[in-house]
Amino acid sequence: MLLREGEPWETLAVVERGCLALRVTGPTGRTGIVRVVGPGGIIAADGLTEARAMVPSRVLVAPLGRAQRMAEVSPEAGAWLAARLTDAVQDLSAGLSRALTLSVPERLLATLQDLAARHGRPVPGGVRIVVPLTQDTLAELVGATRESVNRALGRLGGRGAIRRDGRTYVLVAAPPPAAGPPGGTE
Repeated sequence: MLLREGEPWETLAVVERGCLALRVTGPTGRTGIVRVVGPGGIIAADGLTEARAMVPSRVLVAPLGRAQRMAEVSPEAGAWLAARLTDAVQDLSAGLSRALTLSVPERLLATLQDLAARHGRPVPGGVRIVVPLTQDTLAELVGATRESVNRALGRLGGRGAIRRDGRTYVLVAAPPPAAGPPGGTE
């Protein structure tokens, strides 16, 4: 546990290895995971209520003032920090956009695709997401109930888009497009 609800946070953290789930708690007490941060990702905890490792992880932590001074002194460090903050904002924006515009199965598939791109390993027939994901975790990631996620997983599995393998999921590789007739027409 890197951050617990109610603890002051005046640091900047960089994930060196592993990944952490960043959670917020709303005024009604409902929680949600807003991001899963992997190697190279930063954690600036303004508004977070929890940052918890999902797998064994190593996180480098520096006081926020020191990180700001490094960014001012070193153009490379400043550019790197700006790029990581931009990535974080883009991740949050994409998540909000999905939450507002997609159905639960569509949000779930988009989230699994994002996790596979960031935390996946190629396996025969697809990409295994190496982060262990419970239905509760997936529900928090997509802003749905566990029951809705369970139904969505069933639909996605029935369509052949995903398969479960222990505590991990495999995004099934799409088959190559069918070849058109020889000398095809457009």
